[in-house]
Amino acid sequence: MADLSVDRLTISHRGETLVREVTLRIGAGETVALVGESGSGKSLTARAAAGLLPDGLTARGSVVFDGRQLIGRPERELRTLRGRRIGLLLQDPFTMLNPMLTAGTHIAETLPRALGRAARRAEVTRRLAEVGITDPSVADRYPFQLSGGMCQRVAMAAALAGDPDLLIADEPTTALDTTVQREVLDLLTRLRESRGMGLLLITHDLRVAFDTCDRVLVMYAGSILEEAPAARLAERAGHPYTAGLLTAMPSVRHRRATLTGIPGRVPRAAEVAGRCVFTSRCGHADDRCGASAPEPRPVGAGHLVACHRQAEIAGLLSRPSPPAEKAPATAASGPRPAVARVSGLRKEYRVRRSAPPVVALGGISLTIGDGESVGLVGESGSGKSTLSRCLLGLTRPTAGTIAVDGVAQCVFQDPYTSLNPAHTVGFALREALGRRPADGEVPPSEADLLDLVGLPAEYGRRRPVALSGGERQRVAIARALAVRPRLLICDEPVAALDVSVQAQVLELLRRVNRELGTSLLFITHDLAVVRQVTDRLVVLYHGEIVEEGPTESVLDRPGHAYTRRLLASAPQETAV
Repeated sequence: MADLSVDRLTISHRGETLVREVTLRIGAGETVALVGESGSGKSLTARAAAGLLPDGLTARGSVVFDGRQLIGRPERELRTLRGRRIGLLLQDPFTMLNPMLTAGTHIAETLPRALGRAARRAEVTRRLAEVGITDPSVADRYPFQLSGGMCQRVAMAAALAGDPDLLIADEPTTALDTTVQREVLDLLTRLRESRGMGLLLITHDLRVAFDTCDRVLVMYAGSILEEAPAARLAERAGHPYTAGLLTAMPSVRHRRATLTGIPGRVPRAAEVAGRCVFTSRCGHADDRCGASAPEPRPVGAGHLVACHRQAEIAGLLSRPSPPAEKAPATAASGPRPAVARVSGLRKEYRVRRSAPPVVALGGISLTIGDGESVGLVGESGSGKSTLSRCLLGLTRPTAGTIAVDGVAQCVFQDPYTSLNPAHTVGFALREALGRRPADGEVPPSEADLLDLVGLPAEYGRRRPVALSGGERQRVAIARALAVRPRLLICDEPVAALDVSVQAQVLELLRRVNRELGTSLLFITHDLAVVRQVTDRLVVLYHGEIVEEGPTESVLDRPGHAYTRRLLASAPQETAV
């Protein structure tokens, strides 16, 4: 088995440094996590390690795999390593898999060419079984015929078919439900142990990193700020940035009184050259931090921190987590007037006339009270999005009734596609304000809406491309609130966001619910997230409500086996 050794790796584009002097090592059979916010340089580092940098980017430094220097090696030689010695598993299986090729073809492409047809088919079946797919007919299906979790398993089987010594997995579970995420992570761990394979796991979810990996490296603005054994880092952050990420993490065990993200955004590496890259967002920075870049220094066994003030502030970074609070007790104040009432809702889809209908919703009933925040959880295919689309009038139910008192609006999962890139933020808000129902009150201005979601008025002149993901999601919330909805349907609104930005958006939604009295229907597969923003929880399974009650009661004392399975699948939490 082979080791990977990266020393002082620097990646540039047209003279601008994107990643600066990154050093990391992965031994045979070891799992190393690379964590940090979007824009930190994690994926670029991984691509450089695999010899897959996009055109126009250059790398210098050293990347040695199995004793061979990869930087500067011809592409034809790198191609012989990729797939067979180094496997690559990307975040979105639907973009990793060719929609014109079957699952079996993807896997067969990396198998030895000397295999005959029958032997190749048998090997494809064996590889599918290795990743938990026991139905051989899956080999003949195309990606669009498979679920997201199934596609990720096929992509994994293809990445592992060459029996690589090293697997680079770039956010492999971000788009997956909790139970499927757990299955994929357990599978990766099992295969790594049985093969002695090294694993580089790139993720922005620290819970996944702590739960899966031996060591964790924290990356920010193109630089490594901290490295430590996973168990140690989970208990004792040595860098202010790591401490900020840990504080922003939601907990499935308790509801935090305040959700705090790290103010600001990740700068470009070139903007912070010659100083500590975290200075502009750090509450502990002094003159030294802006004058020079700190070198990593040991603070414990295998624990390195790049911080000028580490010894002075170490005690401040290990303070206990923010205080917890109980979710609002809706029953104590009596029943609330209903904002939305669903009764006997059923939705069936027909794939073919001759086939029996697929039941997405099996006759469910649900009431959302005025000012109430209701969580809706369940796996893909449980009916969550179908219910939201029926409530919004985007899908016609097969049977049942829906009554909504006032306007219902939606905040979607992907902030990058929910705004028109050709229009300014101000245009989007003015367009929404033009559809606000007449209620006798003076409508808010664009600036009022931006202020409501914590953005300055000058953002109205910007286009979406000039905003971060969290800023776009804030604009999407402002646009939804422009029409003064009684009900705000949030369909996975933070699933695509980094943990720090996620905390800020969740706190904003809690304030919208608390201060404006807007009812929320919060759809998610993340139980830690749903605990932070809802006071009542509904669990969907195969189109049926299997459990319902106060969020605290359902998560602390689940009564249904499916709810217990969801909780058992969630990544194990730390003491932070």
